[in-house]
Amino acid sequence: MGVAENPLRIARDAERVWSEGEQRTKKRGIGDAASVFPASRSPSSLFFPPMKPSRADSGVSPVPREFQSAFRARYMSGMTILVTNVLVWYDSVHMKSIRKKVIMVDDNIINLTLGKSILSHHYDIYTAPSGEKLFKLLEAVKPDILLLDIEMPDMNGYEVIKRLKAFRETAHIPVVFLTIRNDNNSELEGLNLGAVDYITKPFSPALLLKRIEMHLLLESQKNTLKIYNKELETLVLKKTETILGMQNSMFNTVVDLIEFRDASNKGHLQRTYQYLTLLVRAMQESGIYHEEIAAWNDVETVLKSSQLHDIGKISISTDILLKAGKLTEAEFEEMKKHTVYGVEIIGKLEEDAPGYEFFKYAKLFAGTHHERWDGKGYPYGLQGEAIPVQGRLMAIADVYDALVSKRLYNAMQSHQEVVRCIKEGRGTQFDPELTDLFLTIADGFEKVLEKEL
Repeated sequence: MGVAENPLRIARDAERVWSEGEQRTKKRGIGDAASVFPASRSPSSLFFPPMKPSRADSGVSPVPREFQSAFRARYMSGMTILVTNVLVWYDSVHMKSIRKKVIMVDDNIINLTLGKSILSHHYDIYTAPSGEKLFKLLEAVKPDILLLDIEMPDMNGYEVIKRLKAFRETAHIPVVFLTIRNDNNSELEGLNLGAVDYITKPFSPALLLKRIEMHLLLESQKNTLKIYNKELETLVLKKTETILGMQNSMFNTVVDLIEFRDASNKGHLQRTYQYLTLLVRAMQESGIYHEEIAAWNDVETVLKSSQLHDIGKISISTDILLKAGKLTEAEFEEMKKHTVYGVEIIGKLEEDAPGYEFFKYAKLFAGTHHERWDGKGYPYGLQGEAIPVQGRLMAIADVYDALVSKRLYNAMQSHQEVVRCIKEGRGTQFDPELTDLFLTIADGFEKVLEKEL
């Protein structure tokens, strides 16, 4: 033998044992698959016994170690594929071997006997001579299909199917009517009540078997589709969660960017979001502006969008944003434009997601949170209820946080002082009803402030 012959012989031995294993597995079933390769004949010990030093006169060289490693890897990979295929094969055979359960309901013993003789070779057949007996039987047997006569005393077939469909445990069972009635109205009534088929007596055995086989196949496909849809829903949910996570991450980055431009406003966007949450919750409980709140498809989306109300400050010069002290008239006029800039910036974002309500609400917060109830605000000079409720809410939250926080352009005030200031602005700067509502929950604002600052 040459050096190359040892690997070839080993490969042929592997092929033979592998083939034997596959054949024996198919013959015995999956339970015997492990016996094909017992521990004493593991891949390593079977093909690569401990190597002895080669003798010069033997003419046999040891198998190269590199080949041993490569072969073991290939062997184990092949075994994985083999076992997987055997499992698939076994599952297919096993499922086919499970006999379906059929219940036949008829008050005629001859019909029951005939039906049982036809079906028993293919299915596990159960019989019931009446509707009452059927429901007793259903306590112990869960059929895959039910063959139901119509003309029965005490409870006819129509009454039986109505009762079956009324309960969740039995509503899914496919029902085939077997009856001597052959008029269209009877068939239509049966189908309207939920039957999947209508077969008239006397019936052809071959036709009956084929119709049952067809409906069982349809039920199997329906169940498979339900499982697939459930898995698809789970997949879509996971993908949606991933997308939402990415959106939240991007949104938080934008919020951080807004606050980075104005260091004195750190935490302002998150605090005003929490203030708005308190106000909106109180509005829902009190019924104030019920119609406006009811028009919001998702309250949380509205609240979340409020955190972009100052996004327009990105377009304001840092010389103005970070100026210590009072702004000049010209500088203040430029600062006021952050409301309009905000609407423009959000509008450009909206172009990539038309119809997304988040941006619609964000524009309302950005564009109207400096409007005043008396019409002396900016940028549009809106008055009273012409100001969107988003702007009226943010006017209170924004002013409260600006006055209780330390800013470059004003001294920090106490909670009590700011509450008094907002109360004095009732009906001039702020919506009267929302101001009254604020006064009832002002303690909640202070708790948010204490937690955040």
